[in-house]
Amino acid sequence: RTAPNDKVPTGIVEVAADKVTVLNTVAKSLPFSISGAPEGDDDELREEVRLKHRVLDLRRPQMVRNLRLRAKTIRALREV
Repeated sequence: RTAPNDKVPTGIVEVAADKVTVLNTVAKSLPFSISGAPEGDDDELREEVRLKHRVLDLRRPQMVRNLRLRAKTIRALREV
């Protein structure tokens, strides 16, 4: 590590793996694409599917943009 982090006890430790073994694979695919999906595909997602898999839905780029815009708006309103 070129710049150790003195703020944490393990800040000078760096691990480099020579080999990675996958212990478990995904049995089925995700209910919808998280990234790389065209913007138009959002219309095809049913609301019930999005709500059932809310954690995945919040990782989609459009949802991330919406949450960041919401945070900026609230911050601006509090500064007034």
